[in-house]
Amino acid sequence: PTVDANAVEALRRQMLAQHDQASQRMTQAMLDISRVLTPEQRVQLAEKMKARHDLMQRHQRERRGLEQPTG
Repeated sequence: PTVDANAVEALRRQMLAQHDQASQRMTQAMLDISRVLTPEQRVQLAEKMKARHDLMQRHQRERRGLEQPTG
């Protein structure tokens, strides 16, 4: 029946911390990977990552288009 503003803020901070940890892990992984891949392999990886990013964005746009307004 009521919303606890403190609980909402705590959850927001927890989610932000989890996102930051994931970002740090991904950054460290990319740095580790860059040390063992050849320049050509890094280009290939970047192209694959861009293609995946583009695909995810397309899926998000499609999902937004499928959502029906409520009310």
